[in-house]
Amino acid sequence: MLANISERRKANLIDEVDLIRAEDAVRISEQNHLLIETNLNALKAELAELTQDAKYKNAYPEYDIYANEEIPSLEEATNQLKLNARLLKTLQLSITKLKYVREGYQGLKKADLSAVAQVSLKNAEEDYGGSIAMDKPDALIGLQLNYPIGYTAAKSKVSQTDYQLLQLEKQYEEISLSLTSALANIHTQIVEMSSVLKLNREQIKSSKRKTEEEIKLYNQGRGDLTFVIQSRDSEQGAKLNYAANALSYHKLLLQYRSLMDQIYK
Repeated sequence: MLANISERRKANLIDEVDLIRAEDAVRISEQNHLLIETNLNALKAELAELTQDAKYKNAYPEYDIYANEEIPSLEEATNQLKLNARLLKTLQLSITKLKYVREGYQGLKKADLSAVAQVSLKNAEEDYGGSIAMDKPDALIGLQLNYPIGYTAAKSKVSQTDYQLLQLEKQYEEISLSLTSALANIHTQIVEMSSVLKLNREQIKSSKRKTEEEIKLYNQGRGDLTFVIQSRDSEQGAKLNYAANALSYHKLLLQYRSLMDQIYK
């Protein structure tokens, strides 16, 4: 565009002010590009220092921030989270183990109720043969309740275990609610951001068509260069806005994967 304007200025087809405007627009664009490159190089230098690997100074990102990804519905994602979240799995394992421990303590404190029968002789004859007469028999029938040694301690352990179970189950419910509410927040943002990105792409197409029309009018002598520059700025602003929203979208995706324990597969 600048080269075309320069040629037209040499041929006295446009005013000098148009050339100055075009040159200023190019300088501003170059300044913005240089600032972005400076920030990128600074980040790469920091990464190289943190990793102690000099190759990152010349590396460029390969991550496609404009790629869209399909995620399951909120209901399906919530079910997956409850089944696969490592923190919830750890708590559930602790709860299961504690229930087995409680069963062991419960068995130690069980009382034993038994039936007892006893027959004996009083004043029996010393001669065995004569004792068969059983002139004073004595019989006893009853019930006997036995408590195992350590019953009180076992009962105390059961109560203590019940309290620990209550604490773990409450903790499980609180963490589960915290995770699912965070998931609902992130999931909603991802879905909404997908719609925003679609509008961004439509805006870029519209801005590009407007710029083309402004250039046509200017080349035909029916437009002003200021409108061309403004339209170009609007087009580049739409692209920059799209890139920023795409970056936010993928940050949300990373948060989603982290919450779902899907960062490393």
